[in-house]
Amino acid sequence: GANPAVVVGAIVSGAIFGDNLAPISDTTIASALTQGAEVRDVVRTRLPYSLIAGVVSAVLFVIIGFRTSEAVPELVDASYAKTLIMLVIPVIMIILMLKGWNLIGTLIVCDLVGFVLCLVFGFIEPAKMVDAAGPIGAGLTGMLNVICFSFFMFALLEMLTRSGVFDIMLGKLHNASKTPRQAELVTILICFVGSVAIGAASITILFVGPLVRKLLETHNIERTRGSNLMDG
Repeated sequence: GANPAVVVGAIVSGAIFGDNLAPISDTTIASALTQGAEVRDVVRTRLPYSLIAGVVSAVLFVIIGFRTSEAVPELVDASYAKTLIMLVIPVIMIILMLKGWNLIGTLIVCDLVGFVLCLVFGFIEPAKMVDAAGPIGAGLTGMLNVICFSFFMFALLEMLTRSGVFDIMLGKLHNASKTPRQAELVTILICFVGSVAIGAASITILFVGPLVRKLLETHNIERTRGSNLMDG
């Protein structure tokens, strides 16, 4: 009985909220990497923005959801309740990252916890876990296109750097950025244009990141702020 438009809005908002805070989000890693910032510091400085937006959105979605729904379901299937235990994984991930763990160590711990929980609670059969179509195999093969795309993009990035194109672009960006606020607005603009042109947020960040770093450091803008501006 829920309003479809409100449901879609809530799902998209929840996805963006999680992606914005996730230490393993491709855009979070890319923005931190290109700005020379630690992922945990980026996540920590991003918490106030994300939590404020998340809380306000959650309250509004509940209010609007009840007001636009035709009926409230009388029964929820309780058999799915135990799967909520898997939410402990992102909690562990955020805690470890904020405590200073590196990304690879954090991912290994969270993967191991996930494997154990799946086996203990019977979510996935042992044979399926190591099957080609299971979480390990499918997780690796599912990222091959992105990996290949990133390799080619890095090659293109290096060609533009060595040919002097980036230096020309940087000079023009400096001329359009006389103040820190103007530099931040230029950062937002080139990320927006890049996203439209390339069609992939993480690749856009990798592409314009080096330019953004050189532009913002001339105005002594914090590395984590540059990361948050690009990711936002």
